[in-house]
Amino acid sequence: MRNLDVFAGRISYDFELSEPMWQRSILSRTFGDLVVKDASREDILIMKLIANRDGDADDCAALMGAGLDFDAVYEEIERQYRKAGELEQKIWITYIEEGIGRQEEEFSMKVPIADKISELANEYRERLYRKLKPGEPRES
Repeated sequence: MRNLDVFAGRISYDFELSEPMWQRSILSRTFGDLVVKDASREDILIMKLIANRDGDADDCAALMGAGLDFDAVYEEIERQYRKAGELEQKIWITYIEEGIGRQEEEFSMKVPIADKISELANEYRERLYRKLKPGEPRES
């Protein structure tokens, strides 16, 4: 049985279907005015890393094993991380970091963007710590 995930905008916190993601998507079907598109394999990887449901790690391993444009994956992640918004809404970056770590540990995969993702996740944690630490200047 195959699962079908439907997203109309937001995926997790402030990570959303962006214009570049729409442009990378592939037309699947049309039903009158309804247009159904499949996300690119790169964007499916990002969404599965964030969701981390049963079976997603196996799917991520299969996607990575088939070859992906990791530059496009990182560009999308960084673009969404850097966009304006509340800091707390960026927690999804830690989910991606965790998912990549799982791929490297459980599947012995070398993920080319792992270090850059960890840098973003560490930046997020540091910014959040500074924001929440009493007596420190608050960051917006």
